[in-house]
Amino acid sequence: MARVHFDEGNFPRACARLEDSRRHTPGDAVEMRNQLEYYAQRCEGVDTTVVVRTTSAESTRAMPSRPGAVATPPGQRPAAGAPARGASAYTVQIGAFANRADADARHRQLSAQGHAPRVVKVGALWRVRIGRYPSRDAAAVAARSLKAKKIDAFVTEAESP
Repeated sequence: MARVHFDEGNFPRACARLEDSRRHTPGDAVEMRNQLEYYAQRCEGVDTTVVVRTTSAESTRAMPSRPGAVATPPGQRPAAGAPARGASAYTVQIGAFANRADADARHRQLSAQGHAPRVVKVGALWRVRIGRYPSRDAAAVAARSLKAKKIDAFVTEAESP
């Protein structure tokens, strides 16, 4: 259901459904959890507490919230499921640019494709990254999915939140 809402552009509803699915998926359903984590990247900074108008078969109600669901600037907090501060975390890097304008342009392209990228400065370069993952394997799943969509990506250690 979350994918349908994403396709319709209804991110608050999609993210609420996705969070509900993440809560109810058993830990041993590894492939399903990987897919849910991949889609959860789109929810970074999405406010799921907003009131949305539902279909005529449903009543108008507020979507369930999760702690920290209020929109904040990208990169200001780790994505759901990210390790605690100080623990190692991984991310998927899409590109590195010598100037901010090029990084921002790539950010806009990825955002238009439904991803939740962030731009971070590491050393002299502006890097465009997607997601935060608790393990290298989880990040590798996301990188493979991006590569399947013809987006160059590789796994690296994430910057501090």
